[in-house]
This record gives sequence, structure tokens and C-alpha cells, in this order.
Amino acid sequence: MTYSTSLKRKILEYLKSRNDFVNGGELEEYAISLGFKASNCDRRVRELAKSGLLESRKNGVSKDWRYLVPKPRSEEEKEAERQRILQFSIGG
Repeated sequence: MTYSTSLKRKILEYLKSRNDFVNGGELEEYAISLGFKASNCDRRVRELAKSGLLESRKNGVSKDWRYLVPKPRSEEEKEAERQRILQFSIGG
């Protein structure tokens, strides 16, 4: 198993490609298919949400998640967003 690309980055890429809410259980299955533990996926998703890259909605007893499309207003904010994403891309 290779960890050359962080689980956070893989989750972000997956959610960006789906362009809609994805159930947490589906994200766990995706992580397991990549060789990660479901608990690791849950932790990484919460970290991404806390950093403002994901949003969630309640779905019964579980949560659905989606990539939160950034809406920067200035060049400084755009650069800050790129740096935040880069932080997770290189092993955050």
C-alpha cells in the first residue's frame, strides 16, 4: 500500500469529482478501498470540514459531505486558499 498521496487529498479529489453531497459511509468505503481505515477517513473528513474545505448536512443518523467551493474575493484570499489546499496536498 502506498501513502504517496494523502488521504485528505484523495477525499478532496473524490468529493470535487462528485460535485454533490456524499454519504459518510460511502467515503469510508472509498477510503477502505484505498487501504485506509474507516476511522482514519472520519478523522480526515472532520479536519477538512474544520478547515473550511468541506460542508456537511445531517442525513438521519449519519452525515453527508461535499466540497465547499471557495469564493475568494481578492488575490490575497485566492492565494490563501491555494496555500490551504497545498498544505493538505503535501501531507497535512
